[in-house]
Amino acid sequence: MTPLRLAVIGVGLIGRRHLNIAAKEPECTVVAAADPMAAAREHVEAQGAKFYQDHQDLLTQETLDGVIIATPNATHGPVGIDCAHAGLPMLVEKPFTDTLETGHALLEAADRAGV
Repeated sequence: MTPLRLAVIGVGLIGRRHLNIAAKEPECTVVAAADPMAAAREHVEAQGAKFYQDHQDLLTQETLDGVIIATPNATHGPVGIDCAHAGLPMLVEKPFTDTLETGHALLEAADRAGV
């Protein structure tokens, strides 16, 4: 089986945990991660992944099978909608979104994209 090509968006405390766990999983390859904080670059590159400061750049420049979203809660919706528009299945860290309205928008985008 070909390993899943994953990206992590948000490389703070929880995002780093996801990155570290996925990097050790033989059925996954973490190919990239995005975080607006340049300080995350060292950790991402230490895991053998490419670093992006802008998740939009990551989504347009990488070929992925899925994304883990571990950004601040208020950005789960917009980042998830971007991932849905890119046709990518996603695992969204909890809480799913910060408002019910944003949650519905994310679900609708994912449904429309079939992810």
